[in-house]
Amino acid sequence: MTGSVLLTRRLTAAAAAVMLSFPVLAPAAAAVPDASSVTPQVAAALVAATVNEKLAHDVDVSLSGRYDLPIFGNVATSEGRHLDAMRALLAKHGIADPTVGDAAGRFDDAATQQLHDELVARGAVSLIGALETGARIERLLIDGLNRAAGLDLPRSGDNVVANLLEGSRSHLAAFEGALAQAVAAAPTLDATRIMQMARVHAPRSGRYQAGATLVLARSPVRTDAGVTVRWRATVKSRATCRVETRAGRATVTLLKPGTCRVIGYAPAPSPDVNAFRVQRTYRAIE
Repeated sequence: MTGSVLLTRRLTAAAAAVMLSFPVLAPAAAAVPDASSVTPQVAAALVAATVNEKLAHDVDVSLSGRYDLPIFGNVATSEGRHLDAMRALLAKHGIADPTVGDAAGRFDDAATQQLHDELVARGAVSLIGALETGARIERLLIDGLNRAAGLDLPRSGDNVVANLLEGSRSHLAAFEGALAQAVAAAPTLDATRIMQMARVHAPRSGRYQAGATLVLARSPVRTDAGVTVRWRATVKSRATCRVETRAGRATVTLLKPGTCRVIGYAPAPSPDVNAFRVQRTYRAIE
């Protein structure tokens, strides 16, 4: 997580809503070898599209672990389905899949590995950088899929590429919309300041049973600048929930049905470092 998560409150609802419009691909059926052949040019285009889908999936998974914003996890799930569809297509036409056996964030091609690492690093700088990264990846996917669509693809390839293009265009629109809102919410953001980072394992925002106690941190959490993250409920939430910290262990108890907003905050230790802030929104239900 980074300090720029303070922008997420305005983005979460809109980002989650726009994701509902994303096309859902049916699970890929088991690949059945096809006697028909494809040209080397078509095979290369399909392989490139497969690698790009893995790249998009792996980067979005990394970003979803840093930012409490639905768009990253939702797109990562969608890209996972796209990757399955491309892998099934390669298998159907007897094309070797270079992504088989590669762990998340790992690629056989050195140039792709370098691009992955650069994208993850750029996305780690700030929420705005992460949204820009997401949009950049979708443009990369669209360019590659458009090149593939311009070739003499087999019918099965035409269908898969068309579905993936529709999905990537929806992803791009979602990222661009979220980015516009993030920029509007932080017109004076100083991108030159260092972003404090901290590993926060508080439960994700969502619905929980009233009366439940959630563990925000099992021990003191410090940013990479050495500042302790302190937890509190917002003023409006204090009738709904109670935050307690004992020996560094922080919890929130959902006292009654309603909305509880919890803030984790670490002040800036110097003028060239941004403050760290993370928010969780828990909706207690009967």
